[in-house]
Amino acid sequence: MDIICGKRFTFESAHYIKDHPTCGQLHGHTWTLDVEIMGQIDPETGMLIDFKELGRMVKKVTDLLDHKTINMVVGFTPVTAETLVEWIWQQIRLQFPIETYNRIDLLSCKLQEGPGGWAQYAENLGGWDGDR
Repeated sequence: MDIICGKRFTFESAHYIKDHPTCGQLHGHTWTLDVEIMGQIDPETGMLIDFKELGRMVKKVTDLLDHKTINMVVGFTPVTAETLVEWIWQQIRLQFPIETYNRIDLLSCKLQEGPGGWAQYAENLGGWDGDR
């Protein structure tokens, strides 16, 4: 039986979206990142993963962004919640060594931009096929 666990993180950083009427200027946010993992419980520990270990892996990624201008860190434009959450998911996924965590997969990342909107990325969701 699969179990889903998650942990919430926050970091502060700035970004800008070139030529956007309101977001074109450098501005900052308190970003909230929800990370969900899914897999099998380790019968020895009774855990999917130790939350401290998950925190250590995610912090390696959020530390790259914390108190930085995101546009200077990532190699793409535009830097939006949608593009950033996919990049974060990919970076966190690299932190899960298969030999250690072969029973766990990164399910999704949800990134909230300040108190406003959010974007969520999960690989292999399927999605809209354009025929609706």
